[in-house]
This record gives sequence, structure tokens and C-alpha cells, in this order.
Amino acid sequence: MAQRATSSSFKSAFSLSEQQFLQEFNLDSVAGPLERGDLEAARQALLRHYDDRAVPAWPIFPSRFTDAGSLTAEELLAQADDITAHRFGNARIWLGDKVDWMHNPTPDPMARWTRDLHRHRWLAIVAGAYERTGDEKYARTFVNLMADWISSNSPPVRKDEANVAWTLMGVGMRAAIWPAAFAAFCRSRAFTDETKLNMLRSV
Repeated sequence: MAQRATSSSFKSAFSLSEQQFLQEFNLDSVAGPLERGDLEAARQALLRHYDDRAVPAWPIFPSRFTDAGSLTAEELLAQADDITAHRFGNARIWLGDKVDWMHNPTPDPMARWTRDLHRHRWLAIVAGAYERTGDEKYARTFVNLMADWISSNSPPVRKDEANVAWTLMGVGMRAAIWPAAFAAFCRSRAFTDETKLNMLRSV
């Protein structure tokens, strides 16, 4: 869900109650269960909406944000395996067993490498490997990294709390990339209902 900004603070979908969050989608199939007070049925109706979605068509990864489409199959799988092992960027920087999302491996005071990490262009690599192979390890990579990123990078409450994860460019690129990633893994067994709902709250 998009964040709503005031002059001095931000409001995240995480600040909404479960019912308020589900109402935001404005879907008749969700509204009925909500009127009956059946939150679980409302959640399942929302998830079915995405599972069955045909129109409008799901977006694809914007080519201007990623070079995944220009890679050979061998290059694509090698990069996806690096990401699975928590090695990111052209230099394949290892970010730890638990990813340190704020790590800056360069002397750049603007932390451009880290800013790029938070733009999530690497999701197109993992999705491409999954589409090519059907290997659930790539779906698990997606789910694990998304869940960890969301839990490790809460939206700032105030403007003065913003960091490299929440630049305007980063938020904008994630907003373009996440729907394509959601679609790519939507029917994977690894992409659980809980993870889907968590991702929808975090868009």
C-alpha cells in the first residue's frame, strides 16, 4: 500500500488495523466477509483475487531497471545463485548469513551501492531463474529475502528518520518491480499466504 505523507511524518499501511488494510483494496469479494466480521475469509478472498487475476495483465519487470533480459541462461542462473548465497552487485559482495541491508562496501559517502541494493533490481534475476528452471530454491530465495528486507527496513515515521532504503528513487523503483516479482512467484508453494499479505502491506 502506498504511504501517505503529512508535512512532517509518514503513515504506513502497517499502522492500519487488519480490517482497515483489507478495506483499502475496495473489492466486493473482500467487503462481504468484512461486513460479517470474518477476517480470515476476507484475507482468503483477497489472495484469490491475485491468484486468479487475468485482467488487467500482470506487469513485467521494467527493462530500464534491470539487465536480466540481456543475460545468457548461464549468466542468469549464476547471478541468481550468487543472490541466493547473499552475494550482490557486480562485485558479488557477500552481505552475511543474515543480510546486512545497510552495508556500504565502498568509500562513497553517498552510499550509492547500498541505495542500488534497496532498489531491488536483483529480484528480476531471481524471478528469471525461477521462470527458466521452475526450481523452488529460487522461490525460497525470493521469499526469504523479501521477508527479511521487510522486517529489517521499517518505513520511517518521520522525514528526518529516512535512510538509504527509503529514497524517492528507491521507493519508486520498488513500486515498479515488486508487482512483477509478486506475479512471477504468485503460484509458488514457497510464497505463502502470510508472505503475500506481508508484501501487499509493504508495497
